[in-house]
Amino acid sequence: MGIGWIQLENQTITHTFQAQIKFWPCSFKAELVAILSAISTAPRNCSIQSFTDSQLVISKYNNLTNNKPIPQPLNILNTPYGSIWNTLLNFIKSYNLNITFHKVTAHQDNEFNNKADQLAHSHQIAPYLLFNFNNIYNT
Repeated sequence: MGIGWIQLENQTITHTFQAQIKFWPCSFKAELVAILSAISTAPRNCSIQSFTDSQLVISKYNNLTNNKPIPQPLNILNTPYGSIWNTLLNFIKSYNLNITFHKVTAHQDNEFNNKADQLAHSHQIAPYLLFNFNNIYNT
């Protein structure tokens, strides 16, 4: 499966990213990994507006955080893709990020969502994105 995202500033594309992911392909995992890879480029102490067509990812994030401090440690055995969620939540907490998700309708005339989808669908030419879950800084 492929992932893709774009970064905007004042409605102008400043960065794009695309990659392939391995193991158990599903759209939920692809959306989650795309969000993780996008926010991992953010500087510390910033606010992020993330637009995604995955209501499931938004709902799960809201359920895990429930508008309160990020739970530590996350029970990754009872959470689908728990290691990815744990990495995402740890990154948000350690970099003191404020992230707000916005739902966009998939496959509509949203120029930027269509561009991100195009990047994800042309993943055959992109390198694989692999996370090192054995990193000593990410318990």
